Amino acid sequence: MTLGGQTKTWTSGRINTKDKQEFLYGRLEARIRFHNLEGGTWPAFWMLENRIAEQPIKGDNDNVGWPNAGASEIDVWEWFSNEPESYITNFFNTAHSCGSEYRYTYPNGAQDVLDWHRYAMEWDENEIAFYIDDELVTRHDVSQCPRYKEPMFVLLNVAMGGMLGGNIDPSLQQATMEVDYIAHCQRSTSNDSQYCDEDTPIADPNETIPELPSASVDSTSNGGAQSLWTLLALLTIAAIKKRKPNTRK
Repeated sequence: MTLGGQTKTWTSGRINTKDKQEFLYGRLEARIRFHNLEGGTWPAFWMLENRIAEQPIKGDNDNVGWPNAGASEIDVWEWFSNEPESYITNFFNTAHSCGSEYRYTYPNGAQDVLDWHRYAMEWDENEIAFYIDDELVTRHDVSQCPRYKEPMFVLLNVAMGGMLGGNIDPSLQQATMEVDYIAHCQRSTSNDSQYCDEDTPIADPNETIPELPSASVDSTSNGGAQSLWTLLALLTIAAIKKRKPNTRK
């Protein structure tokens, strides 16, 4: 495959919710596991402000360049194969403008990325906090920050190579990230608890998942939080190595 005059050997996988579902504040979480420890992989669960020029719909004001206001970024979970013992939670924008980065070290090192974990972010006008399996990783005061006041959309992807992915292992043929679910919980005035009092059960990936009539369901939990649970039915996102065509006759 040739792109920009260069031959590319990999096709990476990505989905996003831009112009489909965007969020301002609340709790966003996903249950994820990654399948590869080989060099060159870079999976991520992250968000961008919705005015970024990223697959825009005609007529929208989608003309802001990253990472300016309207195109700021929050990384809920980012894992680099060239730094495999930990993962990054991150929010940043232009230099010197209230961004922050925190590195969480897995208790068992790189092997932990192969297990299911719930990665979550809680966000309001005063604070951004990150969690793994409901354990607080870090929180940051953004009450004086002029950014992160606009709706954001979600991205899930597996990137390959680059400065953060590192050199790609030549024996690697496919890199896979599984996503059990992604959910957004919007707190109400009657509910200010950390977990939004959600009682929706987490899907068991070993169970047979019935076919759903639609991809998303609006519901109200017993705790009073207004929630949008997007059911991905064990979505698999993969980066696949391009194979040379068979030239035999």
